[in-house]
Amino acid sequence: MKKQLLFFIAFLWFGTGFSQTTISYIQDSKEAFTLESIKNADFKKYEKPINNGLNNGVYWFRISNLSSKKNTIQIPNYRIYKAKLYQGNKTVNPIEKERFLTFQTESNATIYIKVTATREALIPIEVQKTSVFLKKEKGSFLFIGFYYGFAFVIILINLFYYINFKEVTFLYYALFLMMISLGFLISDGIFLLYEVSQKIINSIEVFNHFLVVVFSMLFASSYLQLDNYYPKSKHFVLVLCGFVLLFGCTFLITDNHVYYVIMELFVFTTLIYYWTVALILFKKNLFTKVFVVAYFFILVLGISFYVTKLLGIPVLITINQLKFGGFFEMVLLSFAVIYRMKTLQVENTKMREEIVLYSKEIKSLSEELKKTSESPVSILMEANLSAREQKILHLISEGKTNKEIAEQLNISVNTVKYHVKNIYDKLNIKSRREAQNIAISL
Repeated sequence: MKKQLLFFIAFLWFGTGFSQTTISYIQDSKEAFTLESIKNADFKKYEKPINNGLNNGVYWFRISNLSSKKNTIQIPNYRIYKAKLYQGNKTVNPIEKERFLTFQTESNATIYIKVTATREALIPIEVQKTSVFLKKEKGSFLFIGFYYGFAFVIILINLFYYINFKEVTFLYYALFLMMISLGFLISDGIFLLYEVSQKIINSIEVFNHFLVVVFSMLFASSYLQLDNYYPKSKHFVLVLCGFVLLFGCTFLITDNHVYYVIMELFVFTTLIYYWTVALILFKKNLFTKVFVVAYFFILVLGISFYVTKLLGIPVLITINQLKFGGFFEMVLLSFAVIYRMKTLQVENTKMREEIVLYSKEIKSLSEELKKTSESPVSILMEANLSAREQKILHLISEGKTNKEIAEQLNISVNTVKYHVKNIYDKLNIKSRREAQNIAISL
């Protein structure tokens, strides 16, 4: 009985081992192989996705020991769009309206696939029973729908806050998130699903990455208030934006993948720059700390997903892992933007109340001085307030809010906030006693 049991276990073990699908590959850099000659080639065992960076060109794959007749072979990389599958003496055409290049076979005979990588040589091969593949695709679409639904809600919330509070940071973040989501749509193969041509996809991808840089600049500058700390930082980033657009357009014109790689390096140089600036300002306030943490995850995952495969660096993550980082970043940064707005509102309200108080005291002093024959000295001249600042100071003394001032002067709320801060600094007001010593003329 023992021997029979051991024999049965051994049969199952070796039977499973022998029936396991085998995948092997060979690079055909000179494109010398034909379907007949490739059968005698010295293939290497395929253990993980080929990741040879710029070493692109033609790769042959051999798939044998198929356990089922009905199989689905997919290459889940939207940049691989040229491949031919041979089984026996027949050519199997790819299935239409799939997210990635997909083939279905009706035999368990040995398969040969000729793949042409015109971009980076990242070639994942997935072989599954057709029934298993269909179930997996349903799960993938469920997760895809959940992610984009969640992103859409976050975008709407930020647009709602922008409309209600006139705070452009919400608008910039909504646009930034829209561009990131568009990039994910491309990587998910959604455009291929709707049979958009590869040339159009390349154009969308280039301008999408350019707009990611633009809106990341606007969002980070507004959120971190970089104009108060590094007012010239925008000039540096504008140069980077120019390089992104230059190399992106050059790639579209020449179809030389090297220019795309250079463009992508400039894209992530911009993102790394803003994260580094936030790290320098880490101790300034809480919402800067939140920015550093939230941005770190999406930045590291983005580099691992987009950049490493271009250079052939074996640090690969999946699009779903990148989306999980996106979930975390969306939730954290959305709350951080709201917290930042409330904090600034409290600070501005306090500053406005103080300036209103000081303005009333100044007005009272001015009235007292007018009763005497002494010639008063204008505090506005001593403080060197601009005409705009004098007008805003006058409106503040009337008890108007920043929003009301902005509407009356036809300027943005942020501009009002900027002038209010300058008034506070220029008057050098710290106590009532100091204010009483100021001789002014209004």
